[in-house]
Amino acid sequence: MPGGPAKRLAKFAKDCKEKRLRPFSSYKTKKDLSEVLRKYGVEDERITYILQFVPKTHPMITTRGEATSNSHWVCTECCAM
Repeated sequence: MPGGPAKRLAKFAKDCKEKRLRPFSSYKTKKDLSEVLRKYGVEDERITYILQFVPKTHPMITTRGEATSNSHWVCTECCAM
């Protein structure tokens, strides 16, 4: 399938390498960090207003439909059985 997940991931990795993306914690001065935070709409020392990521949970079953301690888990909402 053209443009599949592997190709999109490879393109994203290439873009990240070219852009030299950095985590917020790598900025050396407060001024550098303030400029980046301003770019994302966080100003005036209001860093606590950034919403935290809360992962969505899904009911899980094994690939055989059993609830065991098997390592072959499939998401019942997102993945095809």
